[in-house]
Amino acid sequence: MEVSDAEFLAEYALACEAKRLNPQSMLLINEAALRTLIRVGKLKAMYRSTNPLDFSNGLSVLESLIHQYDMFLNGSVHLSEAEFAEQIVLDLGRSFVTWTRIPTVNGNYRLSFATRIIGYCFPLLPIFNFSRGVAARMHFQTRPQAALVHYFREMTNGLQVNQSALGTLTPPSEPVGMSVATWQGILAKGWWQRRVLDIALMLHFGATRSAVGAAQWVLSPSLNSPVAATGNAP
Repeated sequence: MEVSDAEFLAEYALACEAKRLNPQSMLLINEAALRTLIRVGKLKAMYRSTNPLDFSNGLSVLESLIHQYDMFLNGSVHLSEAEFAEQIVLDLGRSFVTWTRIPTVNGNYRLSFATRIIGYCFPLLPIFNFSRGVAARMHFQTRPQAALVHYFREMTNGLQVNQSALGTLTPPSEPVGMSVATWQGILAKGWWQRRVLDIALMLHFGATRSAVGAAQWVLSPSLNSPVAATGNAP
């Protein structure tokens, strides 16, 4: 059985919030959960990398990011939302690489994976699913870690350009297990609109459907054509 965006969101966001509120508790996200995300998100190509995935280190770093997120919410991290989002995506993307030598700026960071995890764990942050296919069509650098800041900025611009079109779509009901208040707060920060834009651009550019996942929960039946492309689209 496939897992929907709704189920991933409820599982990851609620687990991270529980850990944030009670730092001594166990994080209820494990390697099996991450492997499910890889399977559903069509990210299995990572398994074929010469640098294997380091799940243990990735989960350890995720726990540290939950603490950093708590500090950010409390005003102890002096970064904008966008800057903080970019920073923790890079940190998590780097952490999943099994390094055979000292990490370098040219390392093969797992940013497609990291953006999906962070997007589910911290849905109030301005996170977009990074797609190598979309990034290539938008003529960004081939190294994901070099392209990320430009990718996020262009996606943010696309969100603004398409605000009216996205506003006509009716979001789904709250995921099972998540309160209406929590879901309304997530919607108010644009999580669902970002997911719609992620998928619309994948379809617009004809990019690989990597990490689209259970798109039926995200795409409204009224979305009969891709949302307008962002400014740098060819």
